[in-house]
Amino acid sequence: MKNLVKNELALENFNKALDMGYRSPQLKYHIGIVYGRLRQLAPAHEYLGFYYADKERPNFKLALYHLNKALKLYEGNQSHMEIIEDKIREIKGEDKKKEERARNGLYLRPVSSY
Repeated sequence: MKNLVKNELALENFNKALDMGYRSPQLKYHIGIVYGRLRQLAPAHEYLGFYYADKERPNFKLALYHLNKALKLYEGNQSHMEIIEDKIREIKGEDKKKEERARNGLYLRPVSSY
């Protein structure tokens, strides 16, 4: 019960940060984790999907995994489904661009300093 109250309070504070315009990938990650702890799996997967897509070094595979899970869990909730479907299309476009850059030799890894 104590953890439930802590998680609900954390979620309330995270939502205040969102209302104030704060949109960092780390915030999305923590919101996803708290939703998971509260057993609200649809928003948990949604926020984790956005986190993996939007972080500095995106992991599109994990993003798509979580977003597709969220899509199934939100079935019937058109507004959430549209947002998630838009993000999935955006990610798939980024994946194609990355593949094209690799084929054309334009995908370079950062050079490490000596």
